[in-house]
Amino acid sequence: MSELERRQAGTVSFWLAMFIWLLATFPCVHLEQLYTRHHLLGSIGAHPELFTAYLRRAIWATTALSVLGPALLWLIPARFRKEREAALFWGGAIGVTAGIALWAGMVPAFRWVSDKPLEAGIFLYSGALAGIIASEIGRRALSVQAGMVRTASELKRDFQVASLMIWAVVLKPVECWFLFNAQPGRTAAGLHFVMFLSILLWSPWVCRFFWKHRPGSLLTSVMRGSVAGMLFPPLSALVLYVPAIILSFGGVSSAYAMLWGGIVLLAIHTWWLYIVAVFPGLIWGVIVGFLRWRYLQLEELGQTP
Repeated sequence: MSELERRQAGTVSFWLAMFIWLLATFPCVHLEQLYTRHHLLGSIGAHPELFTAYLRRAIWATTALSVLGPALLWLIPARFRKEREAALFWGGAIGVTAGIALWAGMVPAFRWVSDKPLEAGIFLYSGALAGIIASEIGRRALSVQAGMVRTASELKRDFQVASLMIWAVVLKPVECWFLFNAQPGRTAAGLHFVMFLSILLWSPWVCRFFWKHRPGSLLTSVMRGSVAGMLFPPLSALVLYVPAIILSFGGVSSAYAMLWGGIVLLAIHTWWLYIVAVFPGLIWGVIVGFLRWRYLQLEELGQTP
């Protein structure tokens, strides 16, 4: 790989980290409820202009931190973040700090539009998640720029980690859909984590199968990934239905998030629910399919992504 290609890879990685940070941390919680209160109900105390100001602050603050967070990670000397454990530490620390900053910046504006407190948990979790994923992207960018050659076992591990990272990202819009109409004052943290736990029921096994059985073509790799991504979430929802109901009645309100993939079973006459239930698996499958094919080429060439 030439020096220009390595620099381009680093630039693409930085932009990817910025996009993921923005997607993972945008505070969509309560937005529908706040909009309804200030725009549709026409109740006493409704202030549409305050909701607009709140939304504007959310957009600008999240955008600014999605640039600042990856920039701080990239400024850390390479020797302090070239190992996965060190990268995760720095990513988590910067991500949590950014989450606290975002929450602190949104609290005054939230008081304009709601008489309930703005929960901090979802901001801390989302910040930590964004930082960890961005740090792993940065670590891999360093490997590319250093021209490191990975063994087959290292490529396999990186592929499995990447598949889980992709799920963590594509599930954020699903979490946003759940949180969009959540009532202010209610605990909002934990939904994404619970959804991700349901993925762990089958995703690592599928990725091991993909690695063991090499695809004959890029199309085959993408197709089998897409089928797995769309098929297994509703199947896992069926398996987890009874445990989720028991946990919900036991006071674990976020347990229902394990059934996110089963929404498609109830979406016979509601087309937009298919977007929530089917598209995340389809996106995951397409990306993982391309990634598996790419790693196969790298394995055969003895190179690194």
